Amino acid sequence: GECERALVLLEAEQEVASVAGVEIDLARLALARGAAGEAVAPARSAVTRLEGGEFAGDAALAGATLAEALLAAGEREEAERALAEARRQLAASDELRPRQAVDRAAARRAAAAGDRAAARALWQKLAREARGLGMLGLALEAEVEAAALRGAEGRGELPALAAAARERGLLALAARAESLAGPAG
Repeated sequence: GECERALVLLEAEQEVASVAGVEIDLARLALARGAAGEAVAPARSAVTRLEGGEFAGDAALAGATLAEALLAAGEREEAERALAEARRQLAASDELRPRQAVDRAAARRAAAAGDRAAARALWQKLAREARGLGMLGLALEAEVEAAALRGAEGRGELPALAAAARERGLLALAARAESLAGPAG
């Protein structure tokens, strides 16, 4: 597709951060489609490309994306290492997007490890911050994930969150919220 063509052109120009950015986008798109196996390679490539460079925020974002891809692929130990490295990279950056990506990956890791309270707290923190910054897509995603972790009470909130996501054109998020809510009635 278009992303793959852009990647070839950027690689030819040796635009390290731009190439890594496209690889991160490809990985996030694969994750959104539920294709964890397809997400790992571009995320890993972005991490490798950014190692030891001057782009700490981009490296943290790549590492968080790799951690999410590995978690989705069932590779928890390797995901832990990727998340730890992303946190290390994040210490050298004050960028918002990488910090949010690391928090998102940490919330998914906590949920995968069975620590629902920690996962819920991280999602709720992300939701508050995103709402405060007007980042409604991220806020809704975090609210959906937090509600899903609150059991029956939270599941009751999911239909309204699905409707809010659908109203904003976030159809994949709406479908996820509906799926997490379970059958109606």
